[in-house]
This record gives sequence, C-alpha cells and structure tokens, in this order.
Amino acid sequence: VTVNANTPGDTTISNQATITFAAQTLGTLYTELSDGNPSTAGIQPTTIVTASPDLLIAKTHAPSTFAQSSLLPSTPTFSIVVSNTGTIASFGTVTVADILPSGMTALSITGSGWSCTLATLLCTRTDSLAVGTSFATITLQVSASVAGSLTNTANVSCACEGASKLGNNTALDPVTVLPTVNLTITKTNGVTSLVAGQTISYTVTVANLAGSSNAAGAVLKDPAVDGLSCTVATCSTTGGAVCPAPVLPATLLSELQAGGLTITSFPAASSLSFAINCAVTATGQ
Repeated sequence: VTVNANTPGDTTISNQATITFAAQTLGTLYTELSDGNPSTAGIQPTTIVTASPDLLIAKTHAPSTFAQSSLLPSTPTFSIVVSNTGTIASFGTVTVADILPSGMTALSITGSGWSCTLATLLCTRTDSLAVGTSFATITLQVSASVAGSLTNTANVSCACEGASKLGNNTALDPVTVLPTVNLTITKTNGVTSLVAGQTISYTVTVANLAGSSNAAGAVLKDPAVDGLSCTVATCSTTGGAVCPAPVLPATLLSELQAGGLTITSFPAASSLSFAINCAVTATGQ
C-alpha cells in the first residue's frame, strides 16, 4: 500500500483487509477481517500516522536598536529564516506573512526564491525544503515613525504540516526605537555693520524639523559677548512649542546667557524665536 503523495503530515490512515472464503466441507461462506493489533481484544484496523515536515521560523533585526523616522541614512532591517526540523521534506506552498506593529512602515521585502508582495508583506514559494535545511533569508526593510518598544511578528504556514508541528510557526521580534530629533538654529540682526551706541535687535530661532520626536528638554544658550550690552529678551513660538520659564524679559535674557533655557515642549515641525535687544558698546577704528 502506498500513501498518496501530498498527504498532510499527522494524517491518521486506517487500513483493514477482508477475506471471504467457503468452508471445504459444507461450502459455508466465511468473512474475516485483518487485526492490526492482535495483543488487544477485538479486531482493529491497522493504523498509521503520516510523517510531517516541521517548519521553524526565526526572526532577527539589525542594528540592535532602530532610530525613529527616516532622518538617518541607515535603514532598519528584519531578517526572516524558515527551516525544516521535521522528518520529511516539505511539499506544496510555503507562505510567510509578516505583521508590522503600528508605527512601522515597510520599505521593501525580498528573498532569493521567494515571491514577495510589499503591500501585503506575504512571501511564498513552492519548492521542497529538505530536512535540516533552510530557505534563503527574507529581508524586510522598514522605517519607524514612533519611538518606544515595538514588536514585529512573522508567521509561516504550509498545508503539508501536521497539527502537532505548528507550535514554532510564529516568531516575535521586539526592538527598541530610539527618538530622533533634527534641530536647527539661526541668529540674525538684519544689518551688515554696527555703529557704536546703536541699539540692535537680534533674533534667535530654533526649530525641530518635521519627522522628529519631541525635543523636550533641549537647552538653548546664547552667551554674552564683549561689545554688546543686552538688556531684554522676548519669546514667541509656532507649531506647539512652549516658551521656557521664566517669562520676564530681563530674567529670560539672564538665563539665556548663563546656564541656558530648557525648552519643556518642542514637538516636530515647531519653532521658538527669541528677540534680544542689545546696545553696541564696542568702538571701531
């Protein structure tokens, strides 16, 4: 008896033979059934359970931590490997499905011998995977729009596997996404030359560019310099940034020129501008 090709693993097959014969003396017909287990009372069919591939999926990532957003040139990457730890080769279609967490976006998904679709993050192949071997690695490149601990999930499936072999068909890969900020600063006074005794206004603008994390805790310093006697500073914001305390112009200037001003809320696509009034005390030749 030959088991049909492509019979799924862990399939229970029962087989029993029947023989019918006539008694030699009286010609009476008798029917007997084969007994698959003579040591047990009663007549049992012969039962077998088909062997099964055992597909194991594993996932890793590089680098060890990801940077939030696409501001940095490196591209976070997940690597997915499917192996066969069973007793027979796989057959039929093997499918890998990746499930990204909220806050991650797939940029590309490829693997030698795999047919992958970026929109669904599904990869399939129909060639057989021998026992003790692995398919080519699937490479998934992503970007992360939020910071924190995120977990990526990958599943492998094949109709060839038996139910007892499904426990290692899912891989979870947690990764820490570090916040990334992109700050700019400008300082202007609107003139090209200064005159002794003149009062001039400087504008210092700091911005946290779109795509960044909140840069809360950033410290802005504008140290005093010889030749300028600055008196007051005022603050204005855009995009949800919050002017740091203290709010009194003279005190604001003092903090700005000494230990620095701590910005308590500095979301992406926001800015703070400081207007600083100074008298020119330097004299030129």
